[in-house]
Amino acid sequence: MNISEKLSLKQLEEILISIKNQETKDVDAIEIVNMIKEKIISICSPM
Repeated sequence: MNISEKLSLKQLEEILISIKNQETKDVDAIEIVNMIKEKIISICSPM
C-alpha cells in the first residue's frame, strides 16, 4: 500500500491541525509523531 495514494494533503493537514488543537505542550515530539502515525494508519487501513 502506498500511503501517498490514499492520504490527501488535505487529510494530512486535518490530522496536523487536530493534533495541534489538542493539549500537546507537555507531549514530547516522539509521542506527537506516534499520534500522527496512528491517525494516518487509521485513515489508510480498510474499514
